[in-house]
Amino acid sequence: MKPFVCHSSGNCCTNLKAANGFGLMLFDDEVKLFRDKGMQILGREPRLEFRSLPDPKTKSRVILLSQLGESRCPFLAKDASCQIYEERPLVCRGYPVQSTGLDPARPGRFAAGRACEGCAKSDVFELIDKKMMAEATINQRARKMFEMFGDSYVFQWMVERNNYQDAIIVQDLRKEGHFAAVDPKESSSWPEVSFEQFLQSINRPRRILESDDLASVKEELIQRLR
Repeated sequence: MKPFVCHSSGNCCTNLKAANGFGLMLFDDEVKLFRDKGMQILGREPRLEFRSLPDPKTKSRVILLSQLGESRCPFLAKDASCQIYEERPLVCRGYPVQSTGLDPARPGRFAAGRACEGCAKSDVFELIDKKMMAEATINQRARKMFEMFGDSYVFQWMVERNNYQDAIIVQDLRKEGHFAAVDPKESSSWPEVSFEQFLQSINRPRRILESDDLASVKEELIQRLR
C-alpha cells in the first residue's frame, strides 16, 4: 500500500461551505483565535456564523455552534500553506479523517476526505472503501483508520467526543426546562452568549479536549480498539 502523504494542495481549506450549509466548526477559543489572527494577519475578522437557541430561563440566545462563514479559509496562503498552522483548529488537525457520525462509542464511523489529494494519490480509498470495510467489524475498521492516519484519526475522534458530550449536555438542559419554545420577537433582543459562557453562568462544567490531551486520548482510544 502506498503510504498517505500530505500533498499541500489546499483542497481541504476550500469549498468549506457544503450544500447543507455546514462549514468549518470552531470551538469558543478557536473563534477568538480566528478573530484575533484575522485582525493581525488579514486586517479584518473572518466571517463567522452561529447557530443559537433562545433560552427563556436566562433571557439569552445561546450560541451552540460556531463555524467559519467563508467557503475558502482566509488563512490559506497563495502557496497553499496555512498561516496559523501551529494554532489551527482541532477539526483541521484531524483532516483527512472525517466523521460519518457523532457517537464516539462507535469509533469506526470515520472516512477519508474526498477532497484530499494525498488520499487520492495513495491506496487509502481502495483499502477503506471496498471489501475490507464491508466485512470488518467496527473496531477493525477503526484500527485500520488509526494505523493509516495516526494522530489525525485521534484528533478527529477528540472533535467527535466534544460534539457528543455537548449533545448530552444540551439534552440534559432541555429536561431542566432550558431552550423551551419562545416567541422569536421576544428573544430577538436577548443578548448572544457562547455555549461556554452560558454554562459558566449556570454553573455547569464543560470539558473541551485540547491538543495537549492527545497522549491520554490516544491511550484511551487504543484501549477501546483492543
